[in-house]
Amino acid sequence: MLPKRPWGVTILGAGFSITSILNMIVLLDIKNYYFLFQSWPGEFIPLRFAISWITRLLGLASGVGLLCRQEWARKMVCGLAWFAILVVYWKHPYDAFLRHTEHLNEYFDFSQLGVSLEFLAFTSCILARIIEVCWASATLYYLSRKRVKDYFVYYRVYASSPQANHQ
Repeated sequence: MLPKRPWGVTILGAGFSITSILNMIVLLDIKNYYFLFQSWPGEFIPLRFAISWITRLLGLASGVGLLCRQEWARKMVCGLAWFAILVVYWKHPYDAFLRHTEHLNEYFDFSQLGVSLEFLAFTSCILARIIEVCWASATLYYLSRKRVKDYFVYYRVYASSPQANHQ
């Protein structure tokens, strides 16, 4: 009998799958992407855009893989978490937050109230980076726990055994 899936694996698998799909939908608006990162050198924006798509596709595949008890998916999620920690500065650049708040100021026209949302750009950027690092670190910690690792190893060993083919 297979061990019960840990609830954290279910949450991570579903979470990676859902957020990857949602981020892919957002990535379909390439004009907004170029708007947010227009301060970057022109040749780097397509590279960053491609990396965004690759990480979202890997996130979707590994999220589904976690739900299907695949060890490679656990390792892929750990790799994506390390990648997020290493590139957090480029993943959440201050200029993108500033452009976003400028756009919100124009859209909602806060000038009549004498209020500007630009002061939120720096705070939002720092918070996004902290949340990203904390989430990635928690993911790494959880997926590296012995009980969780054993769950994936047990399934891999069980699935390749002759007993699994007869049930």
